[in-house]
Amino acid sequence: MTGCQEDSAVTTLCTAIWTGAACTVQIGDFRIIRRGRFWVVKDPAGSLVCVAVYKKGALEVVRRLLPPEKRHLADEMRPKHLPASARLSR
Repeated sequence: MTGCQEDSAVTTLCTAIWTGAACTVQIGDFRIIRRGRFWVVKDPAGSLVCVAVYKKGALEVVRRLLPPEKRHLADEMRPKHLPASARLSR
């Protein structure tokens, strides 16, 4: 995870979402909300964008909807322990 310092709010939020401690995550203007075993993505107006089974699927939807200059926000939410090759889309 590039650009993420150990004491930054992004790292704290990243740790919270990947350990299941957080139920709502704000990335740019989009929100990812945990609902049971599913992850709901809502747009800035509060409308439903999608329901994902996996957190990383919800993050990828948000990353693709963000403008290119803000995509780093979603990239920073990915867990640090994954190797770079695992972060590449197939």
